[in-house]
Formats: sequence, structure tokens, C-alpha cells
Amino acid sequence: MRELYLPLLALHIGAGVTSLLSLVPPLIARKGGALHRRVGMVFVAAMAITAVSGLVIAGLWIAVPLAVKPPSSPQSPEQAAAQIAGMRQFGCFLAYLGVLILQAVTSGMRAVAVGRRRAVHGALVDRAMAVFVLGSGAALAIAGICQGAR
Repeated sequence: MRELYLPLLALHIGAGVTSLLSLVPPLIARKGGALHRRVGMVFVAAMAITAVSGLVIAGLWIAVPLAVKPPSSPQSPEQAAAQIAGMRQFGCFLAYLGVLILQAVTSGMRAVAVGRRRAVHGALVDRAMAVFVLGSGAALAIAGICQGAR
């Protein structure tokens, strides 16, 4: 499983660094200019790759936590269970971040399309994403509160 995880992690980090670096030129370039649009699209692509790879990484943390991050020393069953539970909780948090990033990227692209006076189809998609983000955030908060109550 690490054969999948490590290259995916490298892709995720590379896309994240690319998105951070590509954030600067649109901030200083003329709004709507060629440089602003081109580098902005690099930013959008890098953020989309970061979000999707993050969702896959989170899925691996949830599905096969010990294959992704094996223990460095022998553990008792209780210690292994605690490590697995912690990784799965963190995986849920990472998945939520991935969903937030995807929602922001798609929402931003729709705003740009509306700004160019293009017909935008998908208001239902936008609403569904907002409801999903709100619902999953509430579920994550409730799970965190319940975990903290133990």
C-alpha cells in the first residue's frame, strides 16, 4: 500500500506547493490580464489536484491506516487499536478539508464563468455541495465532541 501512498503524497505536496507559488503572480498582475488568467488556471488545476489527492490519501488513512503508517516499534493490541482510531479520525478531518477545497475551487470557477456572462448550469450542484459541506462539517463536529467526552 505504501507503493501507492508515497507517490500520491509526493503528488499532493507538489501540487500544494505549486498552488501556493502560483498564488503570487495573479495578486500582482493586472486583473483580467493574460498573466492573471493563465497563472490563475494553474492555481485552480493545482488546487484541484491537491484536493483530489488529499481525498484519496484520507481514504487510505481511513481504510488501511497501519499499511499507510506502520508502527515503528512493536505494539500491544490496545496501542494498535488506539493508533488506528486516531488515524481514522484524522483521515475524516483530512477528507473534510479535501471536500472544502473542491467546493471552493468549483464555486470559484462558477463565479468566474458568471463574471464572463456565460450561462451557468448547476445551481443545484452548488446547493448540494453547500448542504454536503455543512452536513459533513456538523457530523465531524459532533464526532469530535463525542470523542472529547470520553
